[in-house]
Amino acid sequence: MKLKLAVNAVESPHDYKLLRTTFATVASIRSTAVLRFTDKKLIVISTPKVSPSGGDALSSFQTDSDQLWCNIPKDVFNYYEIQSVRESHGITLEYNCGSMLAAFKKYDKVINQGSGSNLKIKLGMLPELSKAARQLNSDETGNATNPMGILSMTFEEIVYINNATPGVDRYDDIQGDPYMKMSSNSKVVTHNFKVPVKMLFNRQDRQIIEPTISHSQIMMFKLPPSSGPFGSPFHNFMKRVERYSNVQNVQLRGTRKINNGNPDMPDDSDDFELKIVVDEFSWNLEICWNGPLDIAFNDSAEPPEEAVEPIPSNTLPSLPPVSLVRQSGGEVQQDSEEREVQDMFAIEDSEMVTGGNTSFISNDESRTFGNSMDGLNDVSVMVERAERESNTTCAVIVRARDWRVCSKLYREFDDTLLAISHDQSSIFHCSLDRGSSEDTQDSQDEREKGQIVYYMTRSKGL
Repeated sequence: MKLKLAVNAVESPHDYKLLRTTFATVASIRSTAVLRFTDKKLIVISTPKVSPSGGDALSSFQTDSDQLWCNIPKDVFNYYEIQSVRESHGITLEYNCGSMLAAFKKYDKVINQGSGSNLKIKLGMLPELSKAARQLNSDETGNATNPMGILSMTFEEIVYINNATPGVDRYDDIQGDPYMKMSSNSKVVTHNFKVPVKMLFNRQDRQIIEPTISHSQIMMFKLPPSSGPFGSPFHNFMKRVERYSNVQNVQLRGTRKINNGNPDMPDDSDDFELKIVVDEFSWNLEICWNGPLDIAFNDSAEPPEEAVEPIPSNTLPSLPPVSLVRQSGGEVQQDSEEREVQDMFAIEDSEMVTGGNTSFISNDESRTFGNSMDGLNDVSVMVERAERESNTTCAVIVRARDWRVCSKLYREFDDTLLAISHDQSSIFHCSLDRGSSEDTQDSQDEREKGQIVYYMTRSKGL
């Protein structure tokens, strides 16, 4: 098994910003998360923490709950080398968010002081646990124990040391003012942060499935940019419900007024509104956004055929989850755990050589984690839509704490979308630009954006 990465904040500031923002966002929400390295990208997965109930349980993975999925293209890294015995040679790790963020903060400080070192990330084994874990490696239930390792994050800092020599000015043998003669020397200090990780087996990795969403009745709104003139008012609109600390659930309601509620209006004059509704403790509160709101997708439009594919940089997000319930599709044949464990304890530890954007992938096999969804091709569905009332509403009740997470995400990103699947689930999708193609040597294609998608299951039915 081998994992080596490198990124440079000075040479690729937009790429580093994407990486840094992603890990900072996850750390602000969770204490642990999962890193899934594939031959195409790095995926950071975060769910509410639960207590393991057995050998197959993941301490940071819970189904039927809010989930945060972050996609980072592999060309963000100057150097990307991965190898394992798994299909497409993927590696999945569970890590501590606080330890990882501490390394990034120190690297930020070093870069701001003028150093231009690469941040090198390499997977290694904990020597003190290797021998014990390689023996029977079984817990009380007889299940194999996950091997422990470290992500070594290394970078260099140039430290300048001033040597002062005392002296006295003289003018024609007349003693003048004293002075200090300064001479500057420099030395290189290497910083090495060790982030503890738990390596997950292939069977555990396959349990982590990205949710999907139903297109049967859905609205998607393109929200005002957070840095724009309406960014601050919309953020206040999102945070308005936080005034009431005892509120447990909120209803997100999107309404489409066909022909703006007037049959004499032209067909292209539909109006949309977004509301946050609180209906608890025998009182009702409606908070309505009265500013500009663009519709990105609604239930009267056909869903894109490629909706289940990885999200391109210039298209709408893939709309994963049918109520965020983990899909069951028969048991998957498990790989040999003995071979997997041997590979985990045989981590290659040679030095990496960086220079330009370099990637090493063991083979070209690809692995898809998305789920397919049926398009709305039934003519009867279209006829039924035409007979609907003038006002069409999509609403879902989610946890108030999930909406607070969306408020945090909105503040960090300019390109955000909110999708509401009626009485099923909701998605808050964020994209982070990596700069224009002119910033890179390869200007033929647009650079793939980083994606952060927060999936929220309904907390209760309407």
